[in-house]
Amino acid sequence: MTEKYPDLVALIPKICGPGAESFIMEGEVVAVDAQGTVKTFQTLAGRGKKNVMLSDVKVQVCLYAFDLMYLNGESLLDKPFRQRRELLRTRFVEVPGRFTWVRSLDAMSKDQDELLAFFKGAVETKCEGIMVKVLDDLTPEEIAQAEKDKADGKGSRRKAMPATYGNSLRGLANDRT
Repeated sequence: MTEKYPDLVALIPKICGPGAESFIMEGEVVAVDAQGTVKTFQTLAGRGKKNVMLSDVKVQVCLYAFDLMYLNGESLLDKPFRQRRELLRTRFVEVPGRFTWVRSLDAMSKDQDELLAFFKGAVETKCEGIMVKVLDDLTPEEIAQAEKDKADGKGSRRKAMPATYGNSLRGLANDRT
């Protein structure tokens, strides 16, 4: 993908703040216009595929970062999402219309009005999806309460999962051969 996005490669020195020397970041690249307004996926598909020269870039893009998996030689995969996100937001510098963080809302299930307003706002701005992540590892008390609520017919039937990363099934299958 590097050869398809020379403009993002050139952007890397501008987004790395103090304390960001090497990293693996997760995000989404979207096509934007000159004002930074998100364009359709089809617009992004119109970019060159291989050996794109920086001078040939006609479709501008913005990288919306949402997670940090590795920083300066340290894997962050087992860290709580709240900590990974804080590192992402403090070690990197926003460049309007070119690099930013996804919009987010820290909420609890009891904050239903806020959650609904956030969801409606995402739909109105034509977001392709919404990601929900557990910010922190659950305490033993929170796990016990969730299990009690489930047994009492309250709460979710699903267990909250921490927002950690692991090998994909494809990666595991490749490790077996």
